[in-house]
Amino acid sequence: MHVTLTVRDYRWSGEIAPFVPVFECLRPSSSYRAVLGGVPHDFEVATRADYEAVLRASGSLPDGAALEDNPELVALVQAHWHAAGNNGCHFAMHLSEHRQRFGWETWVMDDRDSPAATADAIADTAESRLEPVEVDVLSFVLPHVETPRALGDVVRLLGARPGWNLVENAEPRSGDLALLGLSVGIDLGHWSEILGFGLGAPLAHTRRAPFTELAIRAKPPRRARPNHRAYMADVPLNQDSATIKLWGDETKRCRAERLGDEQDALGKARVTTVVRIDGSTITP
Repeated sequence: MHVTLTVRDYRWSGEIAPFVPVFECLRPSSSYRAVLGGVPHDFEVATRADYEAVLRASGSLPDGAALEDNPELVALVQAHWHAAGNNGCHFAMHLSEHRQRFGWETWVMDDRDSPAATADAIADTAESRLEPVEVDVLSFVLPHVETPRALGDVVRLLGARPGWNLVENAEPRSGDLALLGLSVGIDLGHWSEILGFGLGAPLAHTRRAPFTELAIRAKPPRRARPNHRAYMADVPLNQDSATIKLWGDETKRCRAERLGDEQDALGKARVTTVVRIDGSTITP
């Protein structure tokens, strides 16, 4: 199959290091509270507007220019959000701090006129990057997809394509929510579970990012699993066992505190995104 990549989409494999001094000026304007076992935990969160403010103040984003229309800055903001620990995973923090070392490639996708066109563009680019297995992590940032409903439409359309799979389950404690689990076939017969991020409820707190994103572990694990699943946690980090255990313990603690008792099911690795059952209408 011949795949044509649109020139409107932007591939970024850079690092956040040059912008760390800029992002150190961030002043988070949002916060949330999660309750775990009756104990409240409060977290500050930098919004897209907060990132835009520091980028504009530093001169990186010119006056009058929209952040979502600058793909390099979009990729940088999203990468810093991961590296800052907002998704609750210590491993993801390390990966996003050293993207070139670990082969994390981001595609910032231009606006399309429908969810179907967006899904087609993602699928075509994924095919071109997954077949040669040139990267370890492949992610698609969608700056013009701004609601969980819109992301849900894209996920459902991808799930209907050959080589992709979608599992949809109702959230048992909240009858109006559907948990969408999207995966894609990768090398050696494995299925990679895809993590989704985006803006606002009903997404879990650990998935509420400045921009919408789908992140794919592009390679199978070093040791094949009987269930043939692949996860972001399979990326080899070349750390000693004590460090891996420490990061694992920190991830469990941070994830539990940030999600609390109410959102634990929404933030599972197998859940790509969450939509309201009556709130998704796919437009071809």
